[in-house]
Amino acid sequence: IYAQVANTENKRSLGLSYTPKIEENAGMLFIFPDMQARNFWMRDMYFDLDIIWLDENKQVVGFFENVPKESYNHNHPEQSKIYHSPDNTKYVLEVNDGTMQRLKIKVGDKLDFKY
Repeated sequence: IYAQVANTENKRSLGLSYTPKIEENAGMLFIFPDMQARNFWMRDMYFDLDIIWLDENKQVVGFFENVPKESYNHNHPEQSKIYHSPDNTKYVLEVNDGTMQRLKIKVGDKLDFKY
């Protein structure tokens, strides 16, 4: 997977919002300075995603598959669905929906990446 890196507060805040689409083997890797619980939502997204939560060892600690872009409520943002990490995370990988199933990624897998 070729991922854009979101390693600043501004890049992490924007994420993939306003991106029309990404290629099949593309995504965004969010890098945080510390380990803690993370919350994501689908603000201004144009496509559905898989969200993969990773610890400091790059091990998958949880995920959400097929997260719908419609889970963000533009008229009432406070009513939008929030996706919570199941554990403390250092990295979050967003990819096209269906990628987890296609690549058979599961909790406990260790992902190898450099940034």
